[in-house]
Amino acid sequence: MNCRVGAAMNELVMPETIATQLQGLPHPINLCDAAGNTLGCFLPLIDRSKYEVIGSEPTNTELDEIEKSNEWYSTEEVLRRLEKLG
Repeated sequence: MNCRVGAAMNELVMPETIATQLQGLPHPINLCDAAGNTLGCFLPLIDRSKYEVIGSEPTNTELDEIEKSNEWYSTEEVLRRLEKLG
């Protein structure tokens, strides 16, 4: 189940005990009733101040050059390289 970001939504004010449980969740969760039926999903807000932009977005020209490149790596090769970097 996916929540659409930016979609017009109504608000439901929940009890503080539930709000406290949802605060600080790092990932979306399904909200269920006592019988286990999914009612919807909770998509936590991301605090963008916790993240640092480390470079600019690639240009379309750069993306085209990457696509034309013959230098590709398999998943296994990438994982081996990452393991070596530790």
